[in-house]
Amino acid sequence: MAEQGDSITVTIRSQQPDIIITLGIQSTVSQLMAEITEKHQHHPEQSKQRLFCQGKELHESEIISQSFPDKSNIPIILLKIFELPRVPNEEQNNRPQQRESHFIKKFIFVRSLQ
Repeated sequence: MAEQGDSITVTIRSQQPDIIITLGIQSTVSQLMAEITEKHQHHPEQSKQRLFCQGKELHESEIISQSFPDKSNIPIILLKIFELPRVPNEEQNNRPQQRESHFIKKFIFVRSLQ
């Protein structure tokens, strides 16, 4: 993530080439997800996206610029796409585990062959 004045540039890594997105400094993860839906080749719905950075999941209400105290380090955000929408925590115990979409599985398989 690079900061320039009132904007932040974020690199999104997924199975397709990296996506570079520039947002306002007070943008939330939810707004970032909306941009990903627009720019990603598969246009995944926000409910099917999970974003991870430096080992932790980013939540939709978080402000992106406040998630990273070290502004000099430019983290890469990992995008994972799931087939099933997110289920609230109290319902998760009664539902089967979410499955990755077939193109994520294909990506993992291809990467393991290299």
